[in-house]
Amino acid sequence: MTLTGASLGIDRVRWFAVEVRRTRIWAQAAGVVLLASLVGSCDREPTHQDRGAVPPAGQLEATAGQFRFDEGTHDVRTGITNNSSKPIKVTTATISWDGFQWETTKLPGEPVPPQQTAAFISRFGRANCATEPTEPRLIAVVNGVRRDLPLRLDDPGLFTRLRASACAGQHLADNAILTMSIGTRVVRRNGVPSYAGTVSVRRPSAPGEAVTVVDLGGSVLFDVLPREGRDFRPVRLAPDARSVSIPIRVGPTQRCDAHTRGNASQPFLFSVFTQLAGDPVHRTITVPDATTQRRLLGLLDRYCAHQSG
Repeated sequence: MTLTGASLGIDRVRWFAVEVRRTRIWAQAAGVVLLASLVGSCDREPTHQDRGAVPPAGQLEATAGQFRFDEGTHDVRTGITNNSSKPIKVTTATISWDGFQWETTKLPGEPVPPQQTAAFISRFGRANCATEPTEPRLIAVVNGVRRDLPLRLDDPGLFTRLRASACAGQHLADNAILTMSIGTRVVRRNGVPSYAGTVSVRRPSAPGEAVTVVDLGGSVLFDVLPREGRDFRPVRLAPDARSVSIPIRVGPTQRCDAHTRGNASQPFLFSVFTQLAGDPVHRTITVPDATTQRRLLGLLDRYCAHQSG
């Protein structure tokens, strides 16, 4: 078969197109390999070169505590202090204490200079009420290396109290649902205005264990009291009863000075104290919604304005 110059030119063009396609295929394959290697490098255990200098565990101090304004939440303020001579990077941390289930906290991994602290929030979940917990520890990744650190509590009895409260709360939740509602009707006692409300204890299903409401608690600005009088008498939800309601009133504590009002950090943290057989007294914290909070502040303003006038 004889090839003419024209046909030879066409063949060259076809050959060139095939080579271009091959080149593209190889380039795409190389890109996939490179991407896979990059993904693998993200997931693999850091090498000694990746890690850099890792301080001994004795130069890392782990601490935890709960501030007053975190009361009633599942937040625990936690920190790792760098007592070494070089910066460190903390990327993840998890409290290890088998009294609770704990979430893993992810940190931004910013450099923590010597004598500085990487501060973050740890959150606990459901309490383990069956077994006695061991000493708390903090599992953290520092400079790419997993560290198992002793955890020092600012308040040594904090976790024990939180667990006891959580276990009592879980026991209560298994037997009853507790709610506090604050209405719009104003009632007065000894010249002090309050909003009428109700504390309700009802069972998700009956029968159940007896639940006793032993007391109520207000704040520095607002009283939560029985509708009649100031002394609360315990109210019992019997095992075969479906619900019980307690009439209450919520109003000013008669403290109108600027210092008290300006420094009240938790003016709407109201409490209902309950007890089930064999449990310690449990505090259920209730916080009214934003609309009710504004109504209560308005009531306080009117009362204090009347007092000053």
